[in-house]
Amino acid sequence: VCPKGLNPTRAIGHIKSMLLQRNA
Repeated sequence: VCPKGLNPTRAIGHIKSMLLQRNA
């Protein structure tokens, strides 16, 4: 769940980093 006030690009980057940490 991400706040609606976040930037799309920033949210995508955050999700990508989270996924990378999960796979790591």
